[in-house]
Amino acid sequence: FVLGMGGYGFYNNMTYVNAGNYRLTGGYGGLLLESIIAANSPVHASLSMLIGGGGITRFRTDVYFWDPFYDLPFTGYFIFVPGVELELNLVKFFRLAFGVDYRLTSDIYLKDASGNLIVPTHALRGFAGHLVLKFGAF
Repeated sequence: FVLGMGGYGFYNNMTYVNAGNYRLTGGYGGLLLESIIAANSPVHASLSMLIGGGGITRFRTDVYFWDPFYDLPFTGYFIFVPGVELELNLVKFFRLAFGVDYRLTSDIYLKDASGNLIVPTHALRGFAGHLVLKFGAF
């Protein structure tokens, strides 16, 4: 069983709206719980979940952050991420894992200066794949 902390960051283009020179960026993190099945086997599985919070903003790629007329909206959200991994024991202190998870967030209300929603409230929900490098005493 694993009890720890996890943190993630993201940066992407906003393809779901006519966004012009805007990008979406943010991050999330929280408590990580993981159950490892047959941990001493060279190849094994694990079930994980992350429970925490995060923040999201959008920014323009063609202006500087210190521009006094720059609109930099921000909002926070709750996140729950259940996942499954296939893990390989490579050496005594190092494991490599491949996995898939599903990000489930509270509704995201990221608004511009006029009060219009910038992204759909479900913008971060969905499946994701990941590669994890694990170091430690196992």
